[in-house]
Amino acid sequence: CCNSFHVGSAPMPIQWPQPKLASVDDIPSWEHAAPTLAVSFGRLQEEKWLKAWPGGDLDAKDEEGWSALQRAAAEGLAVAVKELLRRPGVEVNGVEPTKGQPALVLASRGGHEAVVRVLLACAKVEVNLAQASGHTALCGAASEGREAVVELLLAHAAVDPNQAGHDGRTPLWMAAKNNHVATVRLLLAHPAVDAE
Repeated sequence: CCNSFHVGSAPMPIQWPQPKLASVDDIPSWEHAAPTLAVSFGRLQEEKWLKAWPGGDLDAKDEEGWSALQRAAAEGLAVAVKELLRRPGVEVNGVEPTKGQPALVLASRGGHEAVVRVLLACAKVEVNLAQASGHTALCGAASEGREAVVELLLAHAAVDPNQAGHDGRTPLWMAAKNNHVATVRLLLAHPAVDAE
């Protein structure tokens, strides 16, 4: 009785409108719609992160011996890294205690392109500084197939694209071993890369 009504003597079924199924394309991207909002949201998040650093002392190490700069680089927090580099006491080439990785190696291995850009813009950064294993930021990025980061590092005037780790493995060797074809091509396109 509820799904039909009578016109004259013949019952007519009610035609309920069919709901339109939503697709992912129907959901507006707030980053696309308001990029400035996305940027300001990111900055707010990173400001909160900086304020939450142990005791609020950005020169202090955390309980595992990491500096705020190393943690921010490893987590891909470009705004925080930029803020930290403005501080006179921050060691851009300081290393974390577990593997001796400087911020540039941490950001490069993680594929954090924005952080790598910020670090490379710092005049004091040592682009060929290696971690305890002897592997550089370029080795780490090549090993993980981080093409955008490899490109940034290769564009730096001081980079040594053939610097090997203590095991003799070069960035090219590491990219090839891990089957990162696009990264291998990028390395081979650099005039200073030794292909042998």
